[in-house]
Amino acid sequence: MRSAICLGMVPFLFGWIGCRQATPVVPGTETYSVEANQSELVAGEKRNVEILVRYHRSDQPAALLKYKVQLSAPRALTVTPSSWDVQQNLTTKDAGFNYSGLAAIEVAEDATPGEVEVAATITPTKGTPTTATLKFRVAGKGG
Repeated sequence: MRSAICLGMVPFLFGWIGCRQATPVVPGTETYSVEANQSELVAGEKRNVEILVRYHRSDQPAALLKYKVQLSAPRALTVTPSSWDVQQNLTTKDAGFNYSGLAAIEVAEDATPGEVEVAATITPTKGTPTTATLKFRVAGKGG
């Protein structure tokens, strides 16, 4: 009976060790993601949209993080402000943070109804820029 239990444990241990080695943590990884609190826009109207930037890091030294958020929209949309600078103090306990910025998005009267994309580029003072896409749906007036 003991030998059967021991033999049953061997594949489990190899599987457990293999899984642990299959997903190593890469030191110094940082990720950003961006989302908007609404996706519906109307031709000829201006709406305030909250833009949420999520930052996550694997290493956790205390640091002052500085970065710029820049929004690039197609001609039918005017985004104000189109960029802002962010500064955040991180302690050794912080694995990341969320930052919200408010942007007014005005849609041209003659905008074609349908999906439009706004590029959100996050550029840290140290590191590589990250670009994410915010998708909005433009509806015609009255519909």
